[in-house]
Amino acid sequence: MALSRSLIANVPYVLSTDPAIDESKSKVDKYRATLDESYLAFLEGSTPARWHLHSLSKAQLLEVWSQTSHIKRCYEALAYGLRSVEGFAVDGQPFRLDTTKSDLGRRLTDECMDVLVRDVTILLEVGNAAIEVSSLRP
Repeated sequence: MALSRSLIANVPYVLSTDPAIDESKSKVDKYRATLDESYLAFLEGSTPARWHLHSLSKAQLLEVWSQTSHIKRCYEALAYGLRSVEGFAVDGQPFRLDTTKSDLGRRLTDECMDVLVRDVTILLEVGNAAIEVSSLRP
């Protein structure tokens, strides 16, 4: 078994519902399965929002997997794994991530998470991607 490149690097993620994606030229299912952006095509003049994910530590992964529901696992993975976002705005203003220290390392603040969980696609897709980039893939 070899380590995935994502275990040693930050990984950008594009939501499958991003309006910049040219659906007629993209293979979104393959992208979501591999996180390989070459499966995505973007509309001319459009730039997608990119969610930059970092591998979770062992302690953070254990915290994620200890959650009793899929939504709670995604919530914790998003809070620990999201490092930055570019091209995402709330009420017309660029969204800024705020972090705080916890016993398990840096994580997004509750106030920041309060905004992000209002879009279930962000919660589930980016949370799942944070788990994926932290997993071994033989």
